[in-house]
Amino acid sequence: MSAASTAEGHQLFRPEALEAQRQALLGRILINTPLAHWLVAATAAALFAQIMPQVNAFSAAICRVDGNQPTRVCAAPGVMAANAGLWGTK
Repeated sequence: MSAASTAEGHQLFRPEALEAQRQALLGRILINTPLAHWLVAATAAALFAQIMPQVNAFSAAICRVDGNQPTRVCAAPGVMAANAGLWGTK
């Protein structure tokens, strides 16, 4: 049983009264993302920006060798851009 209900299962307080009180108490509180979460997100974004061009170039080389298969991978914008930068582009 919650603190807002009685033994018979009836609510002790009206739901709208509870919501109004919750808004009055918590409505002014702004919850910020912790610094640790921001740091992880920033680090992941930086790693992604450094790694993905190399992954795309590697994928473009494989696509060139295996006849652009699978098409879903070889037609990706990053892979196509990397393919244009490979030596011996036709």
